[in-house]
Amino acid sequence: MSDVLLLRHAKSDWSVDVDDFDRPLNNRGKRAAQRMGEWLNTHQFIPEQVWVSSAKRTMETAEKNLKAAGLPISLIKPIPELYEASPATVLDIIAKAQKNMGLTLIIGHNPGMEIALVELVADQLPDFGDDKVLPTATLAHLHFDDNKVSLNAFIRPKNLPKKFPVRRDGQVHYCDRPAYYYQQSGVLAYRWHNEQLQVLLITKQDREKWGIPKGIIEPGLSATESALKEAMEEAGVIGNIHEDALGCFQHNKWGNL
Repeated sequence: MSDVLLLRHAKSDWSVDVDDFDRPLNNRGKRAAQRMGEWLNTHQFIPEQVWVSSAKRTMETAEKNLKAAGLPISLIKPIPELYEASPATVLDIIAKAQKNMGLTLIIGHNPGMEIALVELVADQLPDFGDDKVLPTATLAHLHFDDNKVSLNAFIRPKNLPKKFPVRRDGQVHYCDRPAYYYQQSGVLAYRWHNEQLQVLLITKQDREKWGIPKGIIEPGLSATESALKEAMEEAGVIGNIHEDALGCFQHNKWGNL
């Protein structure tokens, strides 16, 4: 027996002038990928392998999906053959996934994904009253048992809640973004230079205010690891870190927590 999840990439942004391979997600697509991640988390689907077409929109779908599910993006394995894959190629990749012991999530494109799904479970697909089989960010859960394949779940993002549950202080709040967005960490970088204490402050590209390197704590990283990552990405700073945190505080973010 084995289980495979098929996820079509979320809706991409056609307003940008780039090659098809480099087309990013639009905001609607980002939220859809995150809602699917929240669904995976709620239903305790924890993939051990995540095989993803190496195109930008599929990689972004994978990252948004895994982070919302509370999983590290280190699970992502780019599979170049999934980009513009024929149905036969998709079926071959599904067959390889069946040999894995754990759950495998495959993220790819139509029409290859859709035609492969129809070939496997045409008589089990639900009728949503439209002509779409596998619209963007739709997830199919396939269960394989010997020569039988079952469609155990078929989820469209538009049928999922728009808000994300965020647990804080013993209560559940329903917010515009996934729970991991609401915790950040940062670094107060300093050095002694010519017997003077120097503290590093930075500005954002689109803002005039000064601040410290900080950012959302990514799933799979500790607060310290995430802060060090932000320091490197935002300011090019590396250094030793004190074991004890300076402190923490709360403030409203994105109109919620």
